[in-house]
Amino acid sequence: MAHLSILNHTKDSLDSIKADAQAVGIYEDGSLTKNGQAIDTLLDDHISKAHERGDIKGKHCETTTFYSKHGPVIVIGLGKADDFQTECLRNVGGTLAKKAITKKYAHVACENFGGKGTADFGQAMAEGLIMGSY
Repeated sequence: MAHLSILNHTKDSLDSIKADAQAVGIYEDGSLTKNGQAIDTLLDDHISKAHERGDIKGKHCETTTFYSKHGPVIVIGLGKADDFQTECLRNVGGTLAKKAITKKYAHVACENFGGKGTADFGQAMAEGLIMGSY
């Protein structure tokens, strides 16, 4: 994934997409998005359990990788839900791009990380992914 050049958007569930890795976010309070909950279930609740033990804090841009039979799952901290804005999402996208390049993942399926589904959040995510790949 050196220097990201293609972004695809889909409404398919994250766990149905074939990719080298999947990525979901977690807030400091331990809450996960719908996609995050589905992936956590596939991982026998290891993400939730790791948060309960304090192994994952959900701090902004903190990363933890889990391994499932479907491949790696990158969990990225989103910080406090009330503070999550476009700049936070941009940073999360950049963090994911850097992690994917470091691990040499060519294709990563990710959710919108708590983005509100509006154009400004979509743009922030795309900007973060692209800028983080350089």
